[in-house]
This record gives sequence, structure tokens and C-alpha cells, in this order.
Amino acid sequence: MWIGFGGDHALKYEAGTSGARMGTEDDCVHALREAAQLLGDSPTGVQYGNLGLTPAASTALRQCGGWNDAKRLAGLRETGPVGPVVRRD
Repeated sequence: MWIGFGGDHALKYEAGTSGARMGTEDDCVHALREAAQLLGDSPTGVQYGNLGLTPAASTALRQCGGWNDAKRLAGLRETGPVGPVVRRD
């Protein structure tokens, strides 16, 4: 059974539950807002990952449809590509 975030940002579980729990869309939105508060700005995926928050950025991509989609749901400023865009034909 899901308990919530602890002070160390780790997911907590009640005794007797099994397996890892993938974060929900709502979990992703809350974590993104926390990251923005910690950084003072809308986080990039790398910045978010460096904070060690859960759920992982990859979970936000899966649950929300993309990084900027997740940020939009969290009410945060969207960002463009950080590095060069590689075109694959």
C-alpha cells in the first residue's frame, strides 16, 4: 500500500506489500513542483534527475506523455531542447 514521500524523497511502503510501485501522473506533478521549488525555476530533465526525486523523469515521460507535457500539468514553464536536435530519416 502506498504511503507517500519521506523526508529523503524515497517512496515508502507498508509492511506486507510487494514489488515496486510506478509513480502516477499525480506523483509526477507533485515531484516536478517540488523540483521547481528547490531549484527556483522550471527544471530540465537533467536537473530533475540530479535532485534524486521520485518518481524518475522517465516515469514522468511515460505517465504524462512527455517531459513538457508533465511540466504543463504541473503548471511549470516548458523548455525547448537543451542540446542539438538530431534528425533521423
